[in-house]
Amino acid sequence: MNPKHTSGPWYVTGANIRSDAHKDGGLLMTVMPIAAEPSSRGSERYANLRLACAAPELLAALEIMVRAFNTDEIDPLVAFASIEKARAAIAKARGEL
Repeated sequence: MNPKHTSGPWYVTGANIRSDAHKDGGLLMTVMPIAAEPSSRGSERYANLRLACAAPELLAALEIMVRAFNTDEIDPLVAFASIEKARAAIAKARGEL
C-alpha cells in the first residue's frame, strides 16, 4: 500500500513548504539554508521549492489525462479540463501564478 501524500495546495514560506491540510501545523518540509537567503526568488533553490509545491496539482492533472486518453473514445471536455489543470500546475511550478 502506498502512503498518501498531503493534499494540496502547497505553498512556499521562506525555506519551508507548507499546506493548510497538513496535520503538523502546516509544515511539510524545510529546506536547510546554505546561504543567508536560500529561497530568494531568483535562486535555483526557490525554483525547486516552487516545483515541489506544484507536485499535487501536477499529479492530479496527469491522473486526469491518463483517464481521459486511456479510452477508445476521448471525452473532449475531460481532455480540455486536464490540459487546463496541467497548464495551471506548470505555471505554479514556474512561479507565474
